[in-house]
Amino acid sequence: MWLLLLVTTAPLVAFAAPPAPPAPAAAVKIPNSLTVVLDSPTAVLGKIGTITNWVFAILLTLAVLFVILAAFNYLTGSSGEGVETAHMMLKYAAIAIAVAVLAQGFVKIIAKIAGQKEKVEFVKPV
Repeated sequence: MWLLLLVTTAPLVAFAAPPAPPAPAAAVKIPNSLTVVLDSPTAVLGKIGTITNWVFAILLTLAVLFVILAAFNYLTGSSGEGVETAHMMLKYAAIAIAVAVLAQGFVKIIAKIAGQKEKVEFVKPV
């Protein structure tokens, strides 16, 4: 028994190598993407537009999920309780869509009030 254990583990011990030393770390420069330069009204409106585009995308995604869950509740809810839950979920989805649409128009309204004439560049969510 000991001989079998010795024969099976001896090659593992004999060919075991010490761990290699870690490679020297290369100097990696990560740009600071959190630096925001707001030197003009166009830049401010651009950043606000980027934020509202992200809010729009997130709220529409949540609204679609709520509509799907509400449909599931309608189909599986045999009692009045499941149907009431589905109605509330549809109401919340409609509110999310309304807020998302208002978020899209917010920047244009502010640009009109501020008298902004040049085009404002937004970053669209991927």
